[in-house]
Amino acid sequence: MKHLKSHGGAGGAGISGITRNNAAYLRWVLTTHERSQCLAATFAMADMHTYSSDLHRDVSKAEIKRSQHYVNITMEAFSNFLDPFDSSID
Repeated sequence: MKHLKSHGGAGGAGISGITRNNAAYLRWVLTTHERSQCLAATFAMADMHTYSSDLHRDVSKAEIKRSQHYVNITMEAFSNFLDPFDSSID
């Protein structure tokens, strides 16, 4: 589905540039699936797999380490809070 999205911009590419022409819009909608399949096949033939989960920023080793650091800081902050309902506190 990533291939179906348009980048828009000043050139009027994609859906934002053809909404004024009903015939062009209809052609664009009817050929979206085929264009996506052709582009995905081209990427596969060139070994350019764009949908690997390893490429996503959230699953990189550095991001996982950073996120774990923030989780540890948050857990430490909660453990340092005083319990207002604890009767043993003077």
